[in-house]
Amino acid sequence: MITKFSWRRAVAVPAVVTLALGGALLSTTAAQAAQGDLLVSSPATGTTTDSRTVTVTGSATPGAAIEVFTDATETTSLGTAVTDATSGAYTAALTPYADDATPEQSVFVVESFPDEADETAAVDFFLPNLDVTSPEPGATSASRTVEVTGTGIPTATVNLSPSVGDAVIGQIRVGADPPRTGSATRPADATPEQTITVDPVLGGSGRGQVVLPVVLPAVVTPPTTPVTLPAPVITAPTQGSTVTGTEVTFEGTGTPGADIGLLVAPTPADDVSTLADDPAARIIVDQNGDWDVTLALQPGTYSAVAFQALVDDAGQPVVDENGLPVLSDDSTPVDFTLEAAAVAPFAAPVVTSPAAGQAVVGSTLTVTGTGTPGARVAFVLYAQGGQPASSGPFEEAQAESTIVVDAAGNWTSTVTGVRPGAYTIAPFSFALNAAGEATAVALGVPVDFTVVAAVVPAAAPTTPTGLAYTGSEGTETAAGIGAAALLAGALLLIAARRRAKLAVAETPAE
Repeated sequence: MITKFSWRRAVAVPAVVTLALGGALLSTTAAQAAQGDLLVSSPATGTTTDSRTVTVTGSATPGAAIEVFTDATETTSLGTAVTDATSGAYTAALTPYADDATPEQSVFVVESFPDEADETAAVDFFLPNLDVTSPEPGATSASRTVEVTGTGIPTATVNLSPSVGDAVIGQIRVGADPPRTGSATRPADATPEQTITVDPVLGGSGRGQVVLPVVLPAVVTPPTTPVTLPAPVITAPTQGSTVTGTEVTFEGTGTPGADIGLLVAPTPADDVSTLADDPAARIIVDQNGDWDVTLALQPGTYSAVAFQALVDDAGQPVVDENGLPVLSDDSTPVDFTLEAAAVAPFAAPVVTSPAAGQAVVGSTLTVTGTGTPGARVAFVLYAQGGQPASSGPFEEAQAESTIVVDAAGNWTSTVTGVRPGAYTIAPFSFALNAAGEATAVALGVPVDFTVVAAVVPAAAPTTPTGLAYTGSEGTETAAGIGAAALLAGALLLIAARRRAKLAVAETPAE
């Protein structure tokens, strides 16, 4: 506490110095001092301060001493200042008011200047009784339970209500240490734009009030759980239709917000493992009652059926009052066919080696040729004059399992374990659809050649008994368009089965 006596003594010292410097200086300064020039600009009378730490500002005689007291008795000092030597402005920071200080306050400001009468000014003002630190006014809350934090008078009760006079929806008991936090919960059907009135009460009387605007989350209408759901409808593909390609888009109608379960099975159903894979994402009926999903399928005939279910946000089925999942009946099944897209035909492949009439030495045969880049190629190797349909004697020969025409239009394959004899090689190109069936077959011109042993035995048989020998001893060549046409059935069969241990080389689907 600073008494009036202490600051008057302090001011007397510079006054003595001023007198010692000469009367002219004193008289000049004194001439600038005029009665009634003490002004208090803040706090203004009747206003409420922003904080319980109050600063008194204003202006007075330049070089004057300013002291702020609690009242006109000038007993309790709250702060001091000296006015600016040029402008006369002053700022006096007061001792912070206690949390339990009443809102109604006043200050008594005294200006002292040597050889001048003191000037005084009194100001009545109000202290803030409540400080709400969160949420910010107008902030959007993530929940309908709004956390309110702030400071107030210790031991006071802070009531939270929608507006002045409304029932209390939350309370905060102000403790000894900040922050002080409470919460106010608004009903689920309350509109988003709300206010929370923060009203501290101490000893049965109010201590200030803050009306805090807040924005709540949108109104959420709890869904009602129906006892049953109607069966959905599949609108595409239509019953008995044919779809071309590798994917099928299913469309339909249902109950908005419901999940669609879709089962697509081949007909006839050989095994459950042939069912279509589930889509990666949930199929949810939109607000217009529509749904759709696209699935990849192999060509074939299928039957599709759908049903509806209620699923919560966690992906779990919603149950009815009996604890059973809420499911609909199955939709009317839809039967359809998926066909592979047409494949452009390939040019017939050509065997360039072995050449017609060539004698190949040894049991390893390298077959080369030309064709359409990227095409799959296969060939049949059989005894001259025989038929390519026989597969019994093929076991002793081994051919490469894949042939593909490269970017330059060339292809090659190797057959091992070929016995000496006279042979015909018939090439063809083809495509494989998604079901592994050969399509777009193009037959090439057969080529006759012979295989001789690296070391010819003394008594070599004249009839080949090795690869694809059919028992025929004729020497005519299976060449030309007519012979190629006879091969078609056997070639398709061999390509579709894709045997690994035949004198047939093929390329699997890409």
